[in-house]
Amino acid sequence: MKKFKIILGTMLLLSFGLVISSPAKAVEVNAGGGLWSYGLDYNLIWQQSQYSNYWHPNYHRSSALQDNTLVNSSGTYYYNGKYWKVHNSWSYAKTGYWYPWQWRSYHDYLTW
Repeated sequence: MKKFKIILGTMLLLSFGLVISSPAKAVEVNAGGGLWSYGLDYNLIWQQSQYSNYWHPNYHRSSALQDNTLVNSSGTYYYNGKYWKVHNSWSYAKTGYWYPWQWRSYHDYLTW
């Protein structure tokens, strides 16, 4: 019975887009150096895209990427007392949230 519940739970997770609190390749924010490499902190929930192998914040649940914190569409936004610049392209969702539309490698990062 326990094995069945584990299998059922895994299937449910996969059917809901595998929303997890941090991807396996996540790297924590280095507050001193201002580095955010293919990862998260700051209450972001990440999700693998159903159309590609890229990870992106699940913007429906991302408090840090709401449009009222974003400065402009080039990816500069103000958060936690600093202006951050994303080294990638950002996209605007109909929900009113911004998110990185493509994370190509570990080398996509945010700096301040």
